[in-house]
Order: sequence, then structure tokens, then C-alpha cells
Amino acid sequence: LAERRVDETLAALDEGEQVAAEAQQKGSLNPSAFSALQNTISDCRSQLAEQLAEAAHQPSTRGAELRAAISALKRLGDGPRAHTLLLNAHYQRFQYNMQSLRPSNTSYGGAYTAALSQLVFSTIVQAASDSVAV
Repeated sequence: LAERRVDETLAALDEGEQVAAEAQQKGSLNPSAFSALQNTISDCRSQLAEQLAEAAHQPSTRGAELRAAISALKRLGDGPRAHTLLLNAHYQRFQYNMQSLRPSNTSYGGAYTAALSQLVFSTIVQAASDSVAV
């Protein structure tokens, strides 16, 4: 539901920019009204970007929800920030998962090493896959 609302908001902002540009070309908006409209649209885009960044920064935001927020942030024109937030989310998840790993005294470290390797490489693969998608 939230993803659909973000898409609707992005579409409305894009439509607002098109309407403003058409009105300026036709001369139906005076320069101050056009400027005010552009500023309002820009402010709305900034507010949406902040909300998406905040959602992406939350530890509870994972998987498809995280990728949707990152994708929307990129569509708003903030690709570098989206990429940084995505990598930070993977790093936070990696740190959390690292805390759950405990070396085992009975297995002489073999199981721990295997689990650690699996965690590291699966995190790298997921981060790379998500990064390419963004």
C-alpha cells in the first residue's frame, strides 16, 4: 500500500511539473506564480525524499520495502544518497547477524568459519545485487 502511495505521489509531482511548464510556455502563469509553483513542487519532492530516507534508515525496513524506498529515492533524483542508504542498511544487517554468530569450542572453529564465510559472502552478493538494481 505504501509503495503505491509513493508511486502516486511521484506521478502527481511529475504531472505538476508538466502542467507548470505548459502553463509557462502558454504564458498563462506570471513569473512569480510559476516560481512559487516550482518551489512548492521542489519542497514536496524534498519532503518525500526525507521520508523515504528515514524509512530506509530504520532497522525494521528490509527486503522489498527497503528496495522500494531506495528505488523511489533514486527516481526523485537522489541516486548517490539512495545507494549510500542501501549499503548502510546491508552493513547494519551484517553487523546484527555477526553478533548472533558464536565461535564453537567443540568444532575447533570449522563450523564458525563456515558460518562466517556464508554470512560475509551472502551479504556481499545481496548488496551487489541490490546495488545494481538501484
